[in-house]
Amino acid sequence: MEMSNKQIEKELLEIVEKRKELILKKQTLEIDIRPLREKIRRIQNEHMKTILEATDSKGKPVYSNEQKRRVELTYRTNNDENYNSLKEKIETINRELSDVITELNYLAEKRESLLLVVMLRTGTPLKTFFDEKDSSL
Repeated sequence: MEMSNKQIEKELLEIVEKRKELILKKQTLEIDIRPLREKIRRIQNEHMKTILEATDSKGKPVYSNEQKRRVELTYRTNNDENYNSLKEKIETINRELSDVITELNYLAEKRESLLLVVMLRTGTPLKTFFDEKDSSL
């Protein structure tokens, strides 16, 4: 079934409003994730500080090379409930962000398709990148 011009106009206006809502949601999610990432970095830094300061009975570093320090940091963060809770929250927000971005992309493509239909119906010329570039030739 073919859409009328009024239906296309209504759909385009709805797309604009939906995109506006999604853009605001995306911005809110991006703002929400920042402090969580900062808390994650702080927890990692706290663990790394204790790892770097750890010495054996002779005063030598327990974790003498970078690989040992990284393994120990991974072990400690994997067993840190606060760290893991923050990671889960970040993953949830990242999934929401991904969904919002997918929806924004879908709406942008739908908008373009509807605009092309309008252009074809009205006989509006379809300017391409090459038309504009080659106009000076």
